[in-house]
Amino acid sequence: MFGQNDPRYPLPDLDVLLVEDAASLRAIYEPHLRRAGLDTHCAATASDALSLFQRHRMKLVLIDLSLHDRDGFDLLADILALQPETAVVVIAAERSTEQAVRAMRAGALDFLVKPISEERLGEVIETARQLAQQRADLDSRSGGAPLGEFIGRSPRMQQVYGHMRAAARSQAPLLISGEIGTGKKLAAQCIHALSAYGSDGFQALDCAALTPELLEEATLTAPRAQRPDGVGLIGGTLFLDNIDEMSAPTQSRLLDIMQNHGDGKTGLPHGRRLISACAASPTALVTEAGLRRDLFYRLNVLTLTMVPLRLRREDITPIARTLLHRIAMQEGRPSMELSSAAVNAIEAYDWPGNVREMINALRSALVLNDGPELTPEMLPGEIGNMPAHPYPETPAHKSLSGLTLAEVEKLAIRDALARHNGAVAKAAAELGVAPSTIYRKLGDWRKA
Repeated sequence: MFGQNDPRYPLPDLDVLLVEDAASLRAIYEPHLRRAGLDTHCAATASDALSLFQRHRMKLVLIDLSLHDRDGFDLLADILALQPETAVVVIAAERSTEQAVRAMRAGALDFLVKPISEERLGEVIETARQLAQQRADLDSRSGGAPLGEFIGRSPRMQQVYGHMRAAARSQAPLLISGEIGTGKKLAAQCIHALSAYGSDGFQALDCAALTPELLEEATLTAPRAQRPDGVGLIGGTLFLDNIDEMSAPTQSRLLDIMQNHGDGKTGLPHGRRLISACAASPTALVTEAGLRRDLFYRLNVLTLTMVPLRLRREDITPIARTLLHRIAMQEGRPSMELSSAAVNAIEAYDWPGNVREMINALRSALVLNDGPELTPEMLPGEIGNMPAHPYPETPAHKSLSGLTLAEVEKLAIRDALARHNGAVAKAAAELGVAPSTIYRKLGDWRKA
């Protein structure tokens, strides 16, 4: 319920930024927020809001879309680029399915329509508090976990986040698998930061260039104060990247170290946690990559699989918008907004290089072009040339007799996509299915 904090249930400090250009509405909402125990900041313009947010980094932001000085969606993108874990709630003057879908795809927590009831506002605050509490619980164990570096909010990524938190509670060896560019090293760093040993060292080694001698130096050196080269740290995490490229002699030495020198809990001497990563599937490590079976079983105690972008397409646009703003800040250039055609192009592309490929494509587009909007022509050819609406509409009179159920399903999905100009969310709403169902079907058809 909406109201004063219950002292029996301590909650993290929750500060809120209310961005509303109508003074009369600010006068209504602000007392409600303060009565809920929130440290409340108000702004009448997007410019003032961004300035306040850069100073205070609030956990909850309420944005009126109809601001006079700037589009509310632009402000939403700026805020999430600065702090992706922020709970942003969009407020609109009237109910609009198109705006609601756009807000959710941009990373908003919720979409509210004026007038906002006290009960509805209370529900949003409670959700934001729960999210803040979860993050506070994690940060209390890690000193500030970098889970915010992961931008995706799809169901698949939420499952990955849950597995990461669970893995952080253990010291057992962990194997992270995933395609190039899916964030395996970042996941290892997050798990390390979330763990009880997050304040100890994190050392990453590339197995493609790892010799038995270097491995010994990294694992067998007696504990001591941290050295400048990062070798010989007590506790902490050793991250072995590209385990599928480890040479046979190095494999033998690693197995010997784990068998004869490991502490039986973490797998390595001196209480160090071992996390390894591979681009191959875990089952292919032995059958195709040539990893020793006995070593595989020691590395594969816990398993985490990273999800490629093509299997979580609802994350593509929010990730791209956030990356665009980050890259612009790095390059010292004005940021760009994605045109609707560019959104269609990036969502139709399979991104075989995943987020790493996306970063390169967006950096190239931003550095080599000027203007407020990024269009498909600015993207590398194979991305920018993706058809915006690659699903030709089936004539309504086309006979369905003789078609299998799977073929009828395919026609129905393609027709819906054509009617909605390739907008998966709208097509899914018309068909009464989840957007993830359509993305999964499209992926299956591409493989066929």
